[in-house]
Amino acid sequence: MTSDMNYSLSFGAVLSSFLSLAVGCTEPPSEQPSGGGGFGGDFPSGVVSSNVTTGLGPGSGGGEPLTLFTSGTRLRAHILDAGGEAQAFEGWFDSELGFDCTSTEVAGESNRCMPPPLEEVVYLDAACAMPAADSAQFGATEAPPFTVERTSGEQNCDAYRAYAVGEEQIVASIFVKDPSGGCTEIVEERAVHALAPASLDVFAELAIEDEGGALVFARTERGPDGAFRIVSGLIKSIGEPCVGVGSPFDAGRFCAPSRRIRDPRTFAEGSCAEPAIALDACQITQLHAITDVTRDVCGRELATVYQPGAIVDDVFLADENSTCNATPSGRGRLLGAPMDTGVLPYLDQLYLHGSSIDLAVDVGFGKAISSAGTFTTPGGYRCFVVETHDGLRCLPPLLPRPTTFSDAACTVPLTVAPPSDCYPPPAVGTYASDGLLSSVSQVGSAYAGPVYEGGDGTPCTLVAESEAGWSTVVNEASVTTFPELVRRVE
Repeated sequence: MTSDMNYSLSFGAVLSSFLSLAVGCTEPPSEQPSGGGGFGGDFPSGVVSSNVTTGLGPGSGGGEPLTLFTSGTRLRAHILDAGGEAQAFEGWFDSELGFDCTSTEVAGESNRCMPPPLEEVVYLDAACAMPAADSAQFGATEAPPFTVERTSGEQNCDAYRAYAVGEEQIVASIFVKDPSGGCTEIVEERAVHALAPASLDVFAELAIEDEGGALVFARTERGPDGAFRIVSGLIKSIGEPCVGVGSPFDAGRFCAPSRRIRDPRTFAEGSCAEPAIALDACQITQLHAITDVTRDVCGRELATVYQPGAIVDDVFLADENSTCNATPSGRGRLLGAPMDTGVLPYLDQLYLHGSSIDLAVDVGFGKAISSAGTFTTPGGYRCFVVETHDGLRCLPPLLPRPTTFSDAACTVPLTVAPPSDCYPPPAVGTYASDGLLSSVSQVGSAYAGPVYEGGDGTPCTLVAESEAGWSTVVNEASVTTFPELVRRVE
């Protein structure tokens, strides 16, 4: 199928093509590269169902079914369910304590499944001896019975302090510790929860295990209650956790160090000109590599792995308008030279079949290295889970909502023309006032002509007499046309 044909199809045909891939009736376009990045033979290689014996599960004897995760008697798995075997792990629910929790490294002992650490601990007395937590830190949910404060520093990496959370109370003022070690009063009515010291033993234990492959291990975690999941890969040569990045269709998929650039607008100078990554004291010295992952409009992952550069005392943040904050936000490291990703372990993908879409799981040297995976059509094309007015749906990549039009009344929308090699073609989403996706439209034919901006109560203004690089937006359809997923606790 040529790129010109992609954009001349009716929207119904595009949906039919996308969904026929989803039920395994259509092969990928012939011009897409086969193999590459650890794939072998005709695309897609190694596609099997998890209901056969694969021997890929950590600890398997070579003939046992693949197990990505298992709920325990206490820790229950949050699942994103596409039916059949396409069930992705999303997190743990502690059924004993009644809250969602995350496996967290704790210095000197097994991981613990804990709630997010408090952003700030305040105090109820002038000596700063009676700790409390602002109710706003727990959001709209009920405060958990226990919480934690991260106390890591230069000499105590991954250190935490546990608290029992008391009933909510309204106070006229709070106290905070200042940088000099004093205790400063803030006179302002607040809703707070008193905190009492507790043991980290109240949180569920998860032991980390690494099981071998040639270049990459499978890192797993197990609880005494029977809870189990595959966490990530582990690059054997440097002992660094890694996760699958990249596109199987392009340069291939490889296991990249899992230390990611959390905010690409982080810089090492007050002018916000030199990219950096913000890190805490422990991460600064333990860093082996920095992975920057972006996604193009076609939904393809583009990954660059950097060597860590020099340590800098101050990093600065730029907002979405590229305005540089003059106040430093902490320490960090510069991005060093890009690494040759050819030296990183390459990955295959195993496809677990669902009702209409599959779950693609990364496999490195005979070991599955993820319990989350990515949802795809059985042809291997990724779809993206989106919250809509009709539940969770797996959609093609979505272009930004149109703000540009081809007519002087600003009623006929345009969108930036996507690259001609996108397959399936991206779509254009329409969102309701509550921010949820309500419908999806096709990217139509190429457009070159007058371009207007406006609408939604703002004047419609001509911005270009004639301009290329645009596409029409046609054939709106309901999101219910696309595969549905369900989020549940096992």
